[in-house]
Amino acid sequence: AQFEAIKKYAKDKKATVNDVLLTGLYRTLFAINETGEGKPMVMQVSIDLRRYLPEHRAEAVCNLSGALYVALERKLDEPFDGTLERVCGSIRKLKGDYPGLESATGLEYLFSQGSAYMEKYMADSAAQGKKYNVTFPLLSNFGVLDKYHFGELEMVKGYITSPVMYPPGFMLGASTFNGEMTFSIGYCGQENSEQISGFMN
Repeated sequence: AQFEAIKKYAKDKKATVNDVLLTGLYRTLFAINETGEGKPMVMQVSIDLRRYLPEHRAEAVCNLSGALYVALERKLDEPFDGTLERVCGSIRKLKGDYPGLESATGLEYLFSQGSAYMEKYMADSAAQGKKYNVTFPLLSNFGVLDKYHFGELEMVKGYITSPVMYPPGFMLGASTFNGEMTFSIGYCGQENSEQISGFMN
């Protein structure tokens, strides 16, 4: 029922469900981090790269998503509708210029350098994030899951869990099955469980 209400609200506001989720993520992190007014927060949002393929489908077992970087400033006492409107404007602007291709070509370059180079690049990036305690939180909507049959067994519930992110990495994942949306966060360390529970609430 909550998911149906979110879809209707998004449609009424000429927004997508992802726009509403990103708005909620921004507002929650602004509050948790006590972000100052006018200070921008950069967030990553996954984007489906199948939009560039014939028939928008692919059978390959690989990552078919890129990332957009959205920067939004906090406005104190701004209503949810106001934040949503600003999120929609930012996303519209980013989607007007072949979204996701930049991150895809970057990954293609890394891949061409060989696995040792890529592993070092990823380790260096993680070390930088830890050193300065900086990360770009990520929202990824894994999409709608199809109903599968496992022999005579019918699938009755389904969701995808987010990959484990090492501190200070943070990713909120969403997936939908049979009209129900499930959120998940993959994280390390028991010391973070209270913060994650607070965020989810």
